Amino acid sequence: MRSLFSTALLILCFTAAIAAQAQTVAPTPIRLEALENDEELKTLYLGIANKYIAQLSSQLWTLTHAYDSKEEVDKALDYFIEFMKAVESNNAEQIKELGGAKGFKDKFADFLNSKDQAVKGFSAFILGASGDKSYAPKLAELVNHRDPSFEDRFAGDPMFYRGRAAIALGMLNAAEYKSDISKLLKSKNEYDRAGAIFALADMDAKEFTREIVGILKNREFEFSGDDSPIYFLIETGEAKNYKKDIAEIMLSTSDSEIAETAAYALVAIDAKEHAKDIAKLLGKEFRKGSAAKALALMNATEYADEIAQLLKDESSLVRSAAALSLGILKSKKHIPDLADILLKDKEEFVRNNAAVAIFFLEADKYFKEALKEGSDGSGEGYLSEIDFHPLVKDKVKILGSELERKIELAKVSLIK
Repeated sequence: MRSLFSTALLILCFTAAIAAQAQTVAPTPIRLEALENDEELKTLYLGIANKYIAQLSSQLWTLTHAYDSKEEVDKALDYFIEFMKAVESNNAEQIKELGGAKGFKDKFADFLNSKDQAVKGFSAFILGASGDKSYAPKLAELVNHRDPSFEDRFAGDPMFYRGRAAIALGMLNAAEYKSDISKLLKSKNEYDRAGAIFALADMDAKEFTREIVGILKNREFEFSGDDSPIYFLIETGEAKNYKKDIAEIMLSTSDSEIAETAAYALVAIDAKEHAKDIAKLLGKEFRKGSAAKALALMNATEYADEIAQLLKDESSLVRSAAALSLGILKSKKHIPDLADILLKDKEEFVRNNAAVAIFFLEADKYFKEALKEGSDGSGEGYLSEIDFHPLVKDKVKILGSELERKIELAKVSLIK
């Protein structure tokens, strides 16, 4: 039996390989022989290795760090890895020996009965990603399960598998269980509430909007990083009706993650009238960097001078955010300041974002130095989605395309 340490290393390599494959094949279908004549297996694999690949990594991390029983975790992980490797190696015989797609799903349905909540939660995710609604009743049983030993705990290791099961039902769009899921909104367990909110967002359950906004505004229910109500408002299209509430939460919350999500939510719905509220965060620690980028995506050029002051910030993350923001804002008056960052900052990632700004600003005097900041000197891959929040990924993609064009023009200009 492998140790969880070696398993974790294997997982990192495995998920990285899947993620790379998913990105590589994004424009065209994945070509694996094992999937060609097996629609059930294809749906299963593409759910785990493509549609929900971003979530898979975090789910595996939780499985290997929040467990009680190493033995039960090993059983689930060993089977998962063996099956997925068999698919990727087109080993039809081994896939059959492991039960095929149906056997795989049945195995994880059985793992829902595990005494380890990390195994329960991971198994719920797998069944949600499988796209097979026939497993929804089993997931609903988990949502409705009440365990006195875990119920409503705030300290230690609070129960999280019910929330994971709710999320899985949302992934399956099993709307017939909305009533069961909605009961978790009143739970004192933060994972119950967040899981229910994410699930109801997937189901476009607008009828719960007021209750979820109430949770957002109730400071008693706030806990670290719980931005699920904001996601719900964005996903259901209701955010435009609650701009003021989102702005108020952004300014009043003590949690930097919630403040960041709120700021980017205002960007996502083009609520430029609240740029003045986001700008109030430019002077606040752990807020200023995301505030600068949010204002840049809003094209709030009136705050360029304030953002430029952040180029001198002690935090390299803030300097990096400020440089990137000034480029997006096309603030040409700050080219000398950005060039100084490009040439002198001690942190490579800060210089990288200064280079991005130089290209956005078409500051040809500094193209040569900017191109050198690419990982291989080619000028490729400057703009990273991880510099922004997932809520604004569409806006970032547009910026990425613009940047690619400007980099190509910069290269041509240096050849002439």
